[in-house]
Amino acid sequence: MIEIDEKLALERLNSPLNLLNRPEIIVKTIGHGNHGNGHGVSEQLSLSNEMKALIGSIAKMDGHGGSLATAKAFGMNHTVVNRYKNGKVGYGSGPAVPHEALRAKLDEKVDDIRAKALDKLLGVMGVISDEKLEKLGASSAAEVGLKMASIHEKLGPKGPVAINNQQVIIYAPKVRDEREYMTIDVEPVRD
Repeated sequence: MIEIDEKLALERLNSPLNLLNRPEIIVKTIGHGNHGNGHGVSEQLSLSNEMKALIGSIAKMDGHGGSLATAKAFGMNHTVVNRYKNGKVGYGSGPAVPHEALRAKLDEKVDDIRAKALDKLLGVMGVISDEKLEKLGASSAAEVGLKMASIHEKLGPKGPVAINNQQVIIYAPKVRDEREYMTIDVEPVRD
């Protein structure tokens, strides 16, 4: 341990090189300037993708109405939060535009949350033994099963087909009728 006398300590404390003597106060307002009262103020640009992904992942895990609850918690417009939840950004009343860096951060955060939630769910399921379920009765056991299924559904990816957490949507092509095509009459070429 280094010992210094009181004079040197005061000299260092009052030095202009001491960072404590030069406080830099940064005030950031998170979110929408109008706090949801709909006057068309454009979206804050100062949020990092990390913060946008955090807000979006909280809204995503909050279920139906998650955008509203999360927006209220962060003092933001629910439309902006909904955009973050879907990996998109937008400015003012303009359209939401996909943002790849935000989508990657959001997926990373959601995957982390899902992994932690699945670990907790597996721990809970280990505590619920068959004997305990038998003692609960039919209605209580059905309620436990319903809640477990709900948790499993919330943790899984959305969409018709999921392959390695990727969604595959297949659209059938529109079948066209022969009458929809333009016909051209061709005459033979004469030499």
